[in-house]
Amino acid sequence: MQFFGKTVSDTGCEILIKMKTRFPDPVHPGHESSWRDGQIISIMPLGFHTATFVGYCLLLIKLPNVNYLDIGGRTQAGWKILPATPTIWDKINHTANINGKYKWEVPKGNPFNRVRKTRDYFIDLKKLENTGDITESEREQAYDHNTKTILTVASVMSINSILRHENTHTRLDPSWLLEHASITSGTHSIGSGLDYDTVTAFEAAIGATLTATLRGEHANEETAITTDVTFDFDTATYDFVLTAASGAEHNGGAYGNGARITFGAFDSFTFVEASGDTLNSVEVSKLALDITGSGNQGIIFNNGGDSGLWKINRMLIAGDADSANGLYLVEQSKNELITNNTCYGIGNGAADAGIRLNVGFGSATRTLYNNTCIGNYDNFYIDTSGNDTLVFKNNLAQGSGNSDYRDGGFGYGTTAKNISEDATSPDASYRSKDLHTNTVFNGYATDDYTIDKDGDSTNLAILDDGEDLSGTFTDDVNNATGRRSAPFDIGASQRDPAAAGGGPVAGSLSLMGVGI
Repeated sequence: MQFFGKTVSDTGCEILIKMKTRFPDPVHPGHESSWRDGQIISIMPLGFHTATFVGYCLLLIKLPNVNYLDIGGRTQAGWKILPATPTIWDKINHTANINGKYKWEVPKGNPFNRVRKTRDYFIDLKKLENTGDITESEREQAYDHNTKTILTVASVMSINSILRHENTHTRLDPSWLLEHASITSGTHSIGSGLDYDTVTAFEAAIGATLTATLRGEHANEETAITTDVTFDFDTATYDFVLTAASGAEHNGGAYGNGARITFGAFDSFTFVEASGDTLNSVEVSKLALDITGSGNQGIIFNNGGDSGLWKINRMLIAGDADSANGLYLVEQSKNELITNNTCYGIGNGAADAGIRLNVGFGSATRTLYNNTCIGNYDNFYIDTSGNDTLVFKNNLAQGSGNSDYRDGGFGYGTTAKNISEDATSPDASYRSKDLHTNTVFNGYATDDYTIDKDGDSTNLAILDDGEDLSGTFTDDVNNATGRRSAPFDIGASQRDPAAAGGGPVAGSLSLMGVGI
């Protein structure tokens, strides 16, 4: 379409961004000299700003898959007309007054209708790097003030997934050279009044290089994070473990018990190997995460583990339509073992999934055994192609909003006995298995996806057909001693014939290798 004398595309958009300084100066808020890095100057149809930059607006981010009109962008004909219901585009391109009101919310002439000169919304480039949407070199290029930088980010499908508001989001440190503290080994408790009140505080205290195995053990209580928690130190030859304290494990059912953590908005636990570091041996286990809220992602494995193994085991991750991914395994991560996890209720759009995996172009082996995904937009989603070695066995999917096993073109690798309610399982004889109408779950309607030993016998027989993986683990999401035994069940929860209702039994065993 024609837009102020330029031919543009309204099927995409582009954001012109202020990039004056890597380290923003908050001394004079509201002054023109205090524009902070990443703040949005304008958002236009794709192609408008390609050759037009203004002053310190040194960065242009093109979003070819974010429709300009869908976010309420104005056409030339309606440029000066304020709609009855302002859109996200209006809020991006205007600034609230000192009382937090936009100009359309305050009568004309009201003295409190004055606005700050800086904008409320910004783009956090390090956040985009952590999620794999841009590379480290692209982020560094954006801070080179000798050139004007254009980045095309086709992976972004929603403007809300990358917007941050100055009043609610704390910028991630824009430098990889984080100031690390001192702990480099030992076992440290996490919880109110313990060694560290939150996982955020625990991570901030970790030194640059481990000197022995380091464990963070979360107490039987609920804590919170309000921004990304990014783990990017050097494990050297040692293990890093983030887990529940003994006796503080959740019971594998609905979120609300055991060691548990709530998220704010656009938050995650992100593991990424910073330049010069070796983040090799990582384990995250036995924690319950409530990731309900805009753009939250439970765990992001981004870059690292080149010669080691990254493990996620017995996690319980609950979300809602606004959250994005339970587990997001980005293509740069290597050698993963993802076992006995339950993710439910997550997402409502094309990039949202219980477990989402990018396939890389290296030699990583990425193994997913006995995971349960229920009621996510996509339960399992492979969104790229590459040449990693994938192994998918004994996974269980039900009730997706879109697809139980969504394939972006690579396939699921070596597979065995993966159940889907729809027709998308990579294993043909395990497709179209409805396990909840005649239920095998202890509480399908109440988000308890542990298995009831007294459930429907026909469907229990389908679950009892899992491939025997006892050489890898003998536990399940319920934290039960020796729960995994013949018959080896499909999904995160093993039916326990000895326990009434299939509930958990005291005690636990370990994944072979790093203790869990």
